[in-house]
Amino acid sequence: MIKINNKCRNKKRNPYDYKVEEKVIVKGEQSAKYANTAYKGPYTVTAVNNNGMVCIDMGIINDVINIRNVHPYCINK
Repeated sequence: MIKINNKCRNKKRNPYDYKVEEKVIVKGEQSAKYANTAYKGPYTVTAVNNNGMVCIDMGIINDVINIRNVHPYCINK
């Protein structure tokens, strides 16, 4: 049952490889669903781990966040 649920969830995901020095936005808290901004950022990726985590520079601190909570930052021109 777990494998079936994971396959269903992962079917909607687009594979993306994050790179160091790339800009990303971070998903906001669940309670802020109806707030003005659903995402925070952009922040710079400082390290990419092979376990599905990225380290981002948030100013004074560096934070390690799961890639499910991060999206690539792009500016539409």
